[in-house]
Amino acid sequence: MLEEGVSKYLDEDGEPACALIAASCYVTRENERYGTVRDLISPQSEMNYRRSMALNLMKNRRMWGMQGVFAPDQNPKEEVARADGLLIVNGSIGKEWGFIESQSEISNNFELLQEAKSEIDVHGPNAGLQGRGTEDQSGRAIALQQNAGMAEENTLFDTHNDWKLRVYRAMWARAKQFWTEEDYLRVTDEDAPGGARFTPINSMQPVMAPVAGPDGQPMQGPDGQPQMQPQVDPMTGQPQMQMKNSLAEIDADIVLEAAPDMITLQHEEFQQLAQMAGNGVPIPPDVLLEASQIKDKRKLIKRLQEEMGAQAKLQQAGQQIEEMQKAMQQMQQQMQQKPPEPTSALDQARIQDMVAKAMREERKLALEEAKAGPQMAKDRAQATATMINATKPNIPPAAPRR
Repeated sequence: MLEEGVSKYLDEDGEPACALIAASCYVTRENERYGTVRDLISPQSEMNYRRSMALNLMKNRRMWGMQGVFAPDQNPKEEVARADGLLIVNGSIGKEWGFIESQSEISNNFELLQEAKSEIDVHGPNAGLQGRGTEDQSGRAIALQQNAGMAEENTLFDTHNDWKLRVYRAMWARAKQFWTEEDYLRVTDEDAPGGARFTPINSMQPVMAPVAGPDGQPMQGPDGQPQMQPQVDPMTGQPQMQMKNSLAEIDADIVLEAAPDMITLQHEEFQQLAQMAGNGVPIPPDVLLEASQIKDKRKLIKRLQEEMGAQAKLQQAGQQIEEMQKAMQQMQQQMQQKPPEPTSALDQARIQDMVAKAMREERKLALEEAKAGPQMAKDRAQATATMINATKPNIPPAAPRR
């Protein structure tokens, strides 16, 4: 005995509670506890017996014979049972001697053996619960197969779920009784930075009181709310402290919902979409992410959409640069076909304005080079440089003004 006396642990009602939380699979009328293995003893014994009988009938063959057919100096049963036995007989088989057929008995023992094995399989998890043989089945068919496999074990799982619920409630009662230190609880929140927020418990904070004005009324702040200040204890002269989010005062309902793991309809739809995408069907990546069960998929979808938007902007800018490059090449060809003529100051200003516009586009897209990838940035810079260089050789000096 480790401890004796009244338990120091309290339940949710403040009454002493036992520190041991036990559960039994099955209980007999004599209050004897036993588990699922007890139900497998009889089928296992029958399976061992039927297998031994079938092997014995296959190995040992029964014989019949007339008197004087076998030689007196040999034992026919031993010779037939031996792998290299030699049987000397004086008569024809089927008339004076022969074997008693036992194939029907062997078949009957094998059938009873299969029945015993099937009874054992019923008590354990089937192929659906073990995840075997479900590759080519739909999610609905797999769910039905798993539910059928759970039917025989419902009582056992209900007992286990009830035991877990009692354990969790006892853990909460122990936390309310003994957890008095200040701490922070991590609460999952997808909207919070990092996907979680931290809530203080058992935190000591000063008692706040409104600031009184000269007329004895609470003073209002800029936001229209009463101004607050820590309340001072007149006996000690120190700020009065109070406990906020006391764990012992929190009332919580613990509800346990348990269900077997099974492939849901969402997972089946995601597999179909992934298979279609693998076969060449143009499915957007954000659609695949939305149908998946990946953790923090909202953040991944948002980031993917931002990158796709930046990629579209770069592609559009590349098309603009390509159009400007074609326009400059046409201008260069026209200059080469015609004899060089003095370019007016207005034409020269237009060309310089076009070059300046290309440079502005270059600076505008500089911030998105990292997202566009090194190859696209290299192609864009090469196209811009080619366009600028194409304008320089064919710009004759401006004619002097007269």
